[in-house]
Amino acid sequence: MKSIETDRSLAVANRLREHEQASIAFVSLGRRGALCRLTIELARAAHEVESLSSAYFVSSANELIEQFRREPLTLFECETFGASSPLGVARNFVRMRRQLLDYVRAERPLAVVTLMPHLWTPLLAPAVRRLGALYATVIHDGAAHPGDPTGLGRGQEWHGGTYQSRLLALDYRTGDVKWAHKYPLNGWGSSQQPGVLATGGGLVFSGDPSGNFIAFDASTGKILWRAQLGSQITNGPQTYLLDGRQYVTVAAGDTLWAFYLQ
Repeated sequence: MKSIETDRSLAVANRLREHEQASIAFVSLGRRGALCRLTIELARAAHEVESLSSAYFVSSANELIEQFRREPLTLFECETFGASSPLGVARNFVRMRRQLLDYVRAERPLAVVTLMPHLWTPLLAPAVRRLGALYATVIHDGAAHPGDPTGLGRGQEWHGGTYQSRLLALDYRTGDVKWAHKYPLNGWGSSQQPGVLATGGGLVFSGDPSGNFIAFDASTGKILWRAQLGSQITNGPQTYLLDGRQYVTVAAGDTLWAFYLQ
């Protein structure tokens, strides 16, 4: 985590806490999928934060572009995939890079966040940092991406050979690992783990390659409870309150499970 400039990350968080005006630029150049939805939901949430001003660089080929246009956002539409040749696509990314860097020079945002790394990202990250902004990347799975300049998950790129997967708890202030849970398998299957749910009661819920749904102690990583669901979990666990009882729900295979504390 130190490789994505922890000190500047904390500076952003501290300025938001102190109600100073902070500015962040989000870059989302994908065409479809969950990260497109994440971007627009993030934009709606950020719009409600008075101390935050944000801008969005979004592909004009995004399947949700009409929704983006209807939102009260600072929106920059970027031509990305519309070109008919690889050279045309490259020209589009060069134009997008220039557009973003012009914005960074003029508006001086504290951070630029790419919501999915691509092969072109290394051409973007160093230039953003040279202009004094933090650069961070959202990584959508456990694999190292060729365009991820943060250094996260670099150990065995592209799942080369055998390797281990772990659930890590990090100290957000320092990036130090506080505890780690090693998954029992090596190779591709062990890297495709579901999302993680952390609760205010000090629990962390996730799954493992063997089809277990597990509750960890958030402070120590100790396994407090598990249930065998017969298949790997296929989503991030979610929690909700109904009739005074709190449930945790998760999907495994073609079954939706809900649990509560008796």
